[in-house]
Amino acid sequence: MVILGRERGAIIWAVTRRVKREEWLQDIEVRQRNVVFPDTVNNEARFWRNIIEGKQKFSTVQMVGIGLMVLTIGLLAFMITFDWTNPLNPGFSRWNLLNGAISWLIGFGVLGLFLAAFRLSQRRKR
Repeated sequence: MVILGRERGAIIWAVTRRVKREEWLQDIEVRQRNVVFPDTVNNEARFWRNIIEGKQKFSTVQMVGIGLMVLTIGLLAFMITFDWTNPLNPGFSRWNLLNGAISWLIGFGVLGLFLAAFRLSQRRKR
């Protein structure tokens, strides 16, 4: 039996397609397992990697949701900064702005130190 070039190309295409489908099904099965610790970490890492790479465009509903979350976090930060419940100095003032800015800088500075220490510890392990 002689296989012509076109038939051989069709066979190779079918086998390649079958292999890709099996890899895809295996990937989906791995992504669905989200019960034990390593699986949850892998899925979360894939989630953040996909967000950072930005290959997919956000839909209108997603953009509205992200906007609402940013607005809520911004309002929360504003309320924390200008502590409306402070009976000695309520409301907006330069003193409250300076006090809030210093508090936020200290908080983010501590967070930055922890993240930098974590990153350096991970580099040494590689």
